[in-house]
Amino acid sequence: DGYGGGCKGGYGYGYGGGMNKGYGGGKFNGKGKKGFGKGGISGEVRFDNPASAQQAATSLNGSDLNGGKICCGIDLTSQDGSKLWISGFPYGTSWQDLKDHFGQCGNIVYAGLR
Repeated sequence: DGYGGGCKGGYGYGYGGGMNKGYGGGKFNGKGKKGFGKGGISGEVRFDNPASAQQAATSLNGSDLNGGKICCGIDLTSQDGSKLWISGFPYGTSWQDLKDHFGQCGNIVYAGLR
C-alpha cells in the first residue's frame, strides 16, 4: 500500500507537489508542512550519521512505543539525512523515551517533541 510498517496516515516533511515516497516508511505530504499522523503527538530525532537514521527508519517504523504504534521516516528537509520524523506515540511520552527507543540504532544527538 506504499506505507511502511502498516502505519497509515504517517506523513512527514516533503518538497514540491504530490506525494513523495519516504525512505524508511510512511509517505511525505510534499507540501513542506508538518502533516503528521492521527492521534498522539509527534517528534523528531537526529542521529550523528545518516546510516543510523536509515536503519532506524527501516527497523523501527511500526514498532511499539509506550503503547502506541509509531510511524517514522527520514525528514526530507534534513540536508544530510540524519533526522527522522516520528508520529503515533501517546501523550505522556517524553523526549527521553524517544532517545532511548531510537538509540538502539545509533548515537542520538537530539530528541524532541512537537
